[in-house]
Amino acid sequence: MSFVGCTRRVSAWADRHGGRGNAYQAALWAGVILALLFMYVLIGGWYAFLLTATLLFVSVPLLWPFVPAMFSFFGFRSHRRSQRKAEYLSEQQLAVMKQITRDRPTPPDGGRM
Repeated sequence: MSFVGCTRRVSAWADRHGGRGNAYQAALWAGVILALLFMYVLIGGWYAFLLTATLLFVSVPLLWPFVPAMFSFFGFRSHRRSQRKAEYLSEQQLAVMKQITRDRPTPPDGGRM
């Protein structure tokens, strides 16, 4: 299936059947244009399917040995970022707690129970 082959077949069919009046020829060529549009969409979809299948079944197995390394790198990055964020939040929390305890008045017994 190809765009050129489809166009040649449909136009050759229209040339063989177009020997009647002008209205018939106009309707015939309008039908030919619709048929060509339909076939072009069909052939384009077929080519897209073949390209997708080729990428999935040829390229992915070739890249498969590198996939764990790619995911482990990104996993490390996201883990490290969350670790830094947690460290920052704990430092902020500690600073707030120090501020609270520093500003609190001393109990009358000197803090002993």
